Amino acid sequence: DDGVFHLPLGTAMAEPGRRAMAGVIDLGAAILIADKLWGVPIADLLGPNRIFSGEALWVLGSAVLIGLVLGTVGEWLTGRSFGKAMMGCAVVDARTPGGEPRAPRLWQALVRNLVKWIASPAAMLGLMESAGRHRGDALSRTLVCVSEADEDDEAETHDDDRA
Repeated sequence: DDGVFHLPLGTAMAEPGRRAMAGVIDLGAAILIADKLWGVPIADLLGPNRIFSGEALWVLGSAVLIGLVLGTVGEWLTGRSFGKAMMGCAVVDARTPGGEPRAPRLWQALVRNLVKWIASPAAMLGLMESAGRHRGDALSRTLVCVSEADEDDEAETHDDDRA
């Protein structure tokens, strides 16, 4: 990544808190699905019997794989994972100057989700950089954006709360 990216017209970068919450929602959904597949109650997932038997590792490993697949497919087809849709943000191709936001291509969605789900600590470190992009975004040349109209509506709501 040469560090140059283009925000589509009418969008702004999603703030780190919103992105983190979307990631937590995605992780929760993946764990719920993996939990149902393995039949391990969530309350028992971190219990000593499950951890020492290795079942917890299978559930968590499955959750990572499920999150990777759901995130990749969702972002490729719609620009959004479940968590991003809930938080009102979307992944867009950063190589398109101006114009309409475009969902990432399959390879872009796969690369960013591989980094997100397999190398999560490295992905998170990138959020502390001035550009606010995690490593998967930089490698796949994508951005996580929100509509400026959504940002304006949110600002007006907060202004109304203060009045």
